[in-house]
Amino acid sequence: MVKALDLELKVRDGEDHAFYAQFNKTDKIKHAIVAYDGEAPVGCGAIREYSPGTM
Repeated sequence: MVKALDLELKVRDGEDHAFYAQFNKTDKIKHAIVAYDGEAPVGCGAIREYSPGTM
């Protein structure tokens, strides 16, 4: 799903994609959720710590 999202965001972000892409790295994500419709994943979300006490 992350790869599919990256491809979509590249189109949506246009010329600004390189700027926004820096905020979409998965290496610091510790908490994520996946929404399912039956057994098919249909959405996802994550939170990441930016600084102590700030997510």
